[in-house]
Amino acid sequence: MKVGDLVHDSTYDMSGVIFDEMPHLEVIKRWSDAEADNLRVWMVLYEDGQVDEAFCGELEVISESR
Repeated sequence: MKVGDLVHDSTYDMSGVIFDEMPHLEVIKRWSDAEADNLRVWMVLYEDGQVDEAFCGELEVISESR
């Protein structure tokens, strides 16, 4: 998952585009890589024009950016 990807957010049941990655918290950095990846937070511009943060585990890539 990366900036520019079109994603579906299962929490809001909406699609959107990832436009930024939030920095990891220090607590998350102490976890294993697999756990940290699932807790990575992305900023998403949703189809209704709203912007919100979403955890990696809530998002499914619909179309990857190049």
